[in-house]
Amino acid sequence: SFHSSRQTLFNSDAEIDLVENLKKLPFIPLSDGTYSSVNEGTIWLQYDALSAGFDGRHGLEAFPNLFAKLRTVNPALLSASTVDTTCLDVSFVGNLTNLLHRIGVQWLSAHEIVKVHILPAVSDDRITNRDKNLMTEYVCFVMTHLQSSCPDCHVEREYIISQLRNKAFILTNQGFQRLVEVPIHFSKEYGNPVNVNMLINVVDMKWHEVDSTYLRHPVTESLSSGLEKWREFFQ
Repeated sequence: SFHSSRQTLFNSDAEIDLVENLKKLPFIPLSDGTYSSVNEGTIWLQYDALSAGFDGRHGLEAFPNLFAKLRTVNPALLSASTVDTTCLDVSFVGNLTNLLHRIGVQWLSAHEIVKVHILPAVSDDRITNRDKNLMTEYVCFVMTHLQSSCPDCHVEREYIISQLRNKAFILTNQGFQRLVEVPIHFSKEYGNPVNVNMLINVVDMKWHEVDSTYLRHPVTESLSSGLEKWREFFQ
């Protein structure tokens, strides 16, 4: 109906009102069996994984906590088996996809996950109340994505790094800390040749070191020179 009436609705106040109302309605079926609206939070539409910027080693299956937080459209919605064949034509799925995209559903891609989902989450002051495993996965996902050949990163790489440097919380031996608020150092696990405990009384001061949790994430093992990649990323 929305597609067939576009000739009369295009750029009209009626179309704008229709789109805004659809954004509020919890009519989009999600993969977890519930229904929601885009106004309740970002909803993602899955498509070809390769074009979305994932590969076998660094796909979402390597980040189960992150994936569980993503609200994705139930793939059955776009399946021909769920549609009355009397109204099915070659453009049906395309029209339905365009509708979802027009009301604010996002294409699922690694780059957009970093920008839309992860950067706001790791910059939130309430991070101390969040799951450490989830927050670790977020940073691991960004690090591995920046190793990829993502074309969007050619344009926005410096923006992402700037957001991490100025806003993101990093897990340390003293809890979550921002780089712009306290100096954070590498520990021996990250290749630091100096044992700080032998030089100073760390009991009397707060010496922040990057937590080794990042190194222990399974994706680190799948990277060539994983330790060096982490040092480069944090530097």
